[in-house]
Amino acid sequence: MRRGRSGPPRRGRDHRPHLKDKDPVFTVAITGVTGLDPAWDVDPPPSPAAGSSPPPPSAPLSPVFNLTFQIDNTRNAYYKACFPGLSRADVSYGDAFLAGGSVPPLCAGEKCRSDPVAARAWGENVAVPRFLRDQLAAGDASVDVKVTMPTYCGKAWCGGAVLSCKPKIGGGDVSGLSARFHLS
Repeated sequence: MRRGRSGPPRRGRDHRPHLKDKDPVFTVAITGVTGLDPAWDVDPPPSPAAGSSPPPPSAPLSPVFNLTFQIDNTRNAYYKACFPGLSRADVSYGDAFLAGGSVPPLCAGEKCRSDPVAARAWGENVAVPRFLRDQLAAGDASVDVKVTMPTYCGKAWCGGAVLSCKPKIGGGDVSGLSARFHLS
């Protein structure tokens, strides 16, 4: 006769599959953008004229992104999820850096969703290549938002994380455009 094992479950095995925790979902929404308006900030491509000289260099951009971060940890009953202090958000377009800024510390407890937290990423006199400006001037664009969290060490391990996502901008009203972060 086979007898069941009594006592605590063995380490490394999950004997409670119905309670298995899920990873938190980190999101960012672009709630406003200035400095990337095709009519004012992103110069349109020059019309080609026969025998004309190459176009003058483009003026630098100074974009500002209003971002809202949130953590949904409602599927996790075992640990809290956080953007720790000293986290940084960088916004780029086609591998060209546009803006950067700090992300305020933010946590969601077990089985909770955090309140939204606003942050701002900005760039000053950013050089953007002509072909990327042409794409921006054409309208629809997706930027990359990368959040780098600081490295920290515990007793026997060190960890840090880079989260990235691709929210879309364009068409004037950018409120409510959000994207989920993925661990890189």
